Amino acid sequence: MGKLPTDAEGRARFFLAGTYAVPMGIIVPAQISIWAWDGNHASPLFVARYRVDIGQDTNVRLEGDLLKFRNEHDFNTILPPCDCEVRPFDHLVRIGREGIEDLGEHSLTPELDAVDAFYDRLLHRRSTGDLASAVAVEAGRRIVRDVRQNQPADTTPNATNLGMLQGWHMDVQRGVLCLDTEATGPYLYRLSKSAAGALSIRGIAKADEPCQTQTEAIPGQSQRPR
Repeated sequence: MGKLPTDAEGRARFFLAGTYAVPMGIIVPAQISIWAWDGNHASPLFVARYRVDIGQDTNVRLEGDLLKFRNEHDFNTILPPCDCEVRPFDHLVRIGREGIEDLGEHSLTPELDAVDAFYDRLLHRRSTGDLASAVAVEAGRRIVRDVRQNQPADTTPNATNLGMLQGWHMDVQRGVLCLDTEATGPYLYRLSKSAAGALSIRGIAKADEPCQTQTEAIPGQSQRPR
């Protein structure tokens, strides 16, 4: 429970956040709600359900006029190595004097999201022209062919994932993501950003060594071993 700034009418506001009881697991369902208090009654202004890592260092916090809470998502093609945070988002809600504004979610792993979306389309045989260069698309297709050829005989012939995440690291200065999955091994993805902020893959190359997991990449991320 936390106090929020009063609104233009002088009403006190606060939030309530908590998790649901579950029999097992580190990622658990949670709910947050924002309320206004007029001196006699509490009125709901906002409510959202989400998933939270109970071991994370970052929880609900107010930064300026933004209320932020961490929400965990799954990748489409990459399996997590454990029941722990791998694809975290920050959900932002602006606490304005005139009212509450839901600003939606902001990914904390946009580079991993870009590669995941790229392979999701390749594995489902959809167009990837807006996500990668022609050279990167051809390299990605070769990787997908190798994944399908090397999968165990008792699995579906049209695999739709890259296996478990083994490690990753983002070199921001060079714009290169090192991503290692169980089915592909380590690869380097050269990324570029458009004027609108969209990421695209410009090149793909085999990495010479495994990718080291970058736990410090995500502010407030739990430091449990992967």
